[in-house]
Amino acid sequence: MYLAVNGELDTTPIIGLARRHGCRVFVPVIRSHRTRSMWFVPLSDALRDNRFGTPEPASGRGLRISPRFLDLVLVPIVAFGASGERLGSGAGYYDRAFAYLRTRRTWRKPLLVGVAYEWQHVPDLATEPWDVPLAAVITDSMIHSFAPSILRSRGR
Repeated sequence: MYLAVNGELDTTPIIGLARRHGCRVFVPVIRSHRTRSMWFVPLSDALRDNRFGTPEPASGRGLRISPRFLDLVLVPIVAFGASGERLGSGAGYYDRAFAYLRTRRTWRKPLLVGVAYEWQHVPDLATEPWDVPLAAVITDSMIHSFAPSILRSRGR
């Protein structure tokens, strides 16, 4: 789960719901700016801003989990296309962390789901070979499904 900044759709209600249902919540922590890599750590109450102004757990350098062991990852979006294409902030952290999903054909864990406002949906979005597509996008008014058997697109 990401922690919303700069007008992104607020994930605080989702975090609260997940915790009430006994889910363990992990958030990304920038591991290296040079290699543009990140890992995931348990969400804690003590947060600090990283060099991009994104909040991270202050104790985020301890326990960490590989992206391969996550079940569901909610990712931030600048824009998304009709087939699950995602435009992020441009640094490529998510595409690098989940690059292995582009070659997987059976076990596709974790499920990548974008969180955005409906106005961020664009009809045509260019992709690059390194882009990792989303299974679905949850907006403030709809669920857009791009993986046939996982979710169905429907209104509120």
